[in-house]
Amino acid sequence: MSDADASGPVRVAHVITTLVPGGTERALQRLVLATRPLGIAHDVISLTDGGTVADELRAAGVAVHSLGMARSGALPDAGGIARLHTLLRRLRPEVVQGWMYHANLLAGLVAPLATGRRALWGIRAASVPADRERRRTVLTAAVTARLARTMPRDILVNGERARDTHVAAGYPASRMTLIPNGYDLARWRPDDAARVDVRRELGIADDAPLVGMIANFRPIKDHATFLAAMDALRRTLPSLQVLVVGVDATRAHPAFAALADRTTLGAALHALGARSDVPRVTAALDVAVLTSVDESFPNVVAEAMACAVPVVSTDAGDARTILGSADDIVPVGDVDGVARRVAAWLVQPEATRRAHGRALRARVEREYGLDVVARRHADYWRAMAGAPSSAR
Repeated sequence: MSDADASGPVRVAHVITTLVPGGTERALQRLVLATRPLGIAHDVISLTDGGTVADELRAAGVAVHSLGMARSGALPDAGGIARLHTLLRRLRPEVVQGWMYHANLLAGLVAPLATGRRALWGIRAASVPADRERRRTVLTAAVTARLARTMPRDILVNGERARDTHVAAGYPASRMTLIPNGYDLARWRPDDAARVDVRRELGIADDAPLVGMIANFRPIKDHATFLAAMDALRRTLPSLQVLVVGVDATRAHPAFAALADRTTLGAALHALGARSDVPRVTAALDVAVLTSVDESFPNVVAEAMACAVPVVSTDAGDARTILGSADDIVPVGDVDGVARRVAAWLVQPEATRRAHGRALRARVEREYGLDVVARRHADYWRAMAGAPSSAR
C-alpha cells in the first residue's frame, strides 16, 4: 500500500519564490483552496518572505511557511536550503510541487534528499527568459533546462505556448503534463447591473458602446496598438467609449499619458489604473480586447468570456485555444485588424452579442471552470503520490 492510500488525504508541499500577489501566486492560491475538499492537504512554502497571498492563505486555514531567503545574489543562501530540507523532512509530503524556475531548481535538489521522491516542476511562462536585467532568472532557467530530463518527476505546464517554447529550449515534452488555468465562475460572471453602474460611475450614456482592455501598462501588452485601434474606430463611431484598467494604465503615468495624447480619444478614454473590482468592470464591457505581443495563458481572455463578453485578441500565447476559434484573433500589432473585429461586434444586434457571450461562458464552464481544473489537478497529484520514485 502506498503512502498516498485512499484512507487519507494526499499531502502536497508547494515551493514558490514569494507570495507577493502575482499571476502565479494567485493561481496557486486558487488551486490550494479548490482542491482541499477533493482530498488534497497543502503546505505552501515561500522561499523568501510572506505577502498578501500568504496572509490570505493562513486566514483560510492553509499552512504557510516562509524561509526568509535573500532575493538578491546569484545563489540562495546555504542556510535557506538547509531550512527547506529540514521542513520537507518534517512535513513528509507525498508530492513536492515547484512553481517556476528558482523554486523548481531548489525543490528538485532538496526533495529527493528530504523525502526520497523527485519533485514536480511547474512552468507558467510564455517563453524562457532572456532579459539581461534579470540575469539570475536567465541563469536559473538555463540550468533547469539542462536538468529537466533527469531532475523532476514531471513538469506541469498551464498552456500550449508555455509547453512549446520550453520544449524548444530543451525541456522534455515526454515529461510534461498540461492542465490549464481555472476560473471562479461565481466571481467572473455576467452582470447586467454592472453594465449600468459602471457607465453611471464614469458618466457614460447607457447606449454608448464601451470597449476595454484589462492589462497592466507594460510593453508586452502593447497598449499603443489598442489605443490606436480605438482612435481609428472612433472616427467612424463617435459614440465609442474606451476603458483601460491595470497597474500604471492611467494618465498619471507619463508614458501612458504620452500614448493617450497621440490619439484624439480625449474624454472618451477612461484610464482607471488598478482596480479591485475587475470582474465588475469586465462584465460592463460590450467588447473586451487584448493586444499583447506575447502571452502564456492570457487570463483576461477567459475572464471576459466567463462574463459573457465578446473578445478580440491578438494571436498571442493560448488566446486562440481559449477562444476555441480564430474568428476574433488578429495578428500582433495589427491596428486595423483590431479595429475591424471590434467594429464587427459593435454593429451586431445586442441579442447576437448576448448569444455569443453565452456560448463563450459555456466554453469556459466546460473547459476552464475552477471545479473542472481543480479535479484535474487533484487527480494529477494523487497519481504522482501513488507511484513514488527514487531520486536520480
